[in-house]
Amino acid sequence: MNRLQASSLTAIQPLVHVFAVPIYGWILDRTGKVRVLLTMGMTLKAVSFVMMAYSWNVYLAASIAVSGVTAAMVPPASQVVPSKVLGSSLASVGFAVMLTCFNIGVGIFPPLIGYVIDLTNSYVFSFLAMMAFTLVGGVVAYTIRVR
Repeated sequence: MNRLQASSLTAIQPLVHVFAVPIYGWILDRTGKVRVLLTMGMTLKAVSFVMMAYSWNVYLAASIAVSGVTAAMVPPASQVVPSKVLGSSLASVGFAVMLTCFNIGVGIFPPLIGYVIDLTNSYVFSFLAMMAFTLVGGVVAYTIRVR
C-alpha cells in the first residue's frame, strides 16, 4: 500500500463519523436509551478492532468505515450521561470528570499501545489490546445507573 492509499484510509473514519453522529443523536433523543447506545457502541467498536487487525485492502477500508459508524455511537450518549446520572445541578461537575478521564486515556493509552507494538512487533496485538480496553469500557457503560 502506498502513502496515498494509506492516507486516504485515515480519512474514512472521520467522514463516516460526521454523518453518523447526528443520526445517533436523533435516535438517542427519540428513544432515550443511553446505556444501550453506549454499550452497543463500545461492543461493536471492539468487533471493528478485530476486523481491522485481520483485514487488508478493500476489507480494511470496510472495517475502518465500520469503526467510524460504531465510534459515532459513543459521543452523543456519553454527553448525556452526566446529567442523567447526577442530575442537572451536578451535570457540569460530572462532565468535567468525564472529560478529565477521556483526556487521561488519550494521554496514557497511545504510548501503551505503541509499547505493545514494540514488544510484539505486530499490529495485531495492538488492535487486540484496544479491543480489550474497549470491552472494559462497554462493561462500565453497561453498569451506569441512569435516572
